[in-house]
Amino acid sequence: MYSEISFQAADGTTLRGRLYSGAGDEAAKPLIILTGGISSTIDFSNHEGFSEYFANAGFSVLLYDHRNFGLSDGAQRQEVLPQQQVEDMRDAITFAQMQPGIDAERIGVWGSSFSGGHAINVASIDHRVKCVSVQVPFVSGSQTVARQVRPDFLAMVRKMWAGDRMGRMAGQPPLMMPVVTENPMEPAVMPMADAWTHTVAHQGKSKTWENRVTVRSMELASTYEPAALIHMISPRPFQMIIGSTDRVTTPDIAQAAFDRAGYPKNLAIVEGGHFDLYYDKFDEAAELALAWFKKHL
Repeated sequence: MYSEISFQAADGTTLRGRLYSGAGDEAAKPLIILTGGISSTIDFSNHEGFSEYFANAGFSVLLYDHRNFGLSDGAQRQEVLPQQQVEDMRDAITFAQMQPGIDAERIGVWGSSFSGGHAINVASIDHRVKCVSVQVPFVSGSQTVARQVRPDFLAMVRKMWAGDRMGRMAGQPPLMMPVVTENPMEPAVMPMADAWTHTVAHQGKSKTWENRVTVRSMELASTYEPAALIHMISPRPFQMIIGSTDRVTTPDIAQAAFDRAGYPKNLAIVEGGHFDLYYDKFDEAAELALAWFKKHL
């Protein structure tokens, strides 16, 4: 159903992934750009499942690894560069528009968690995007850190960020931290118990995912505000799917961002937590996104 692809970002970095061909006749297909959440790779968190779901319904899908992760190149491995990932996604749109069998005027973006923030960001500034659907999106770094990092831990975290900067300038390797941890007292990107449970259950299905990112990744994420321009998506259709008990990208923060978006827009709530939408509630979440793309793309 897919072919392995690679393309160069504007700075020459090679990004790799898959191009899924939409089912149906030979007519040019609308295409959905799909990327993973923080630290995710193409074979982790069921991104393959979402890609296949959309492709079976007639949409072509470009699924790729962010720079520094998985199959893609990148100088500092396991480092999340939010704004650079946004620019890479814009380059992915350009690459997709140049492929045979793709309708260059019907490009949609889908994102989940951290890449949900990217989808919002890209759609706000790039009018080649004609339709957006995001689930459990990361919309505000400052607010998310305030929820996820205990106030009595915050000074320690900031000291760690500063120490990493000094170490790098002195020529030392970057500090690393786990993405998830079994010990809630250990610093991690997602210290919640359900994040650990999700990873233990599904990590073995991935050949490329690693449970670590640079400390700088978390510092950069803490100042990333993808929903700052969310009102600029309108009049292109925007959908947000929220998990009712999400403890990673909490529903109230997400809904506050949704309320600032213009029309047309749709808010859907799925009963469950952040990670339920990838597996236990996959059919419901995927069908909501598919219906939105069918209607508007």
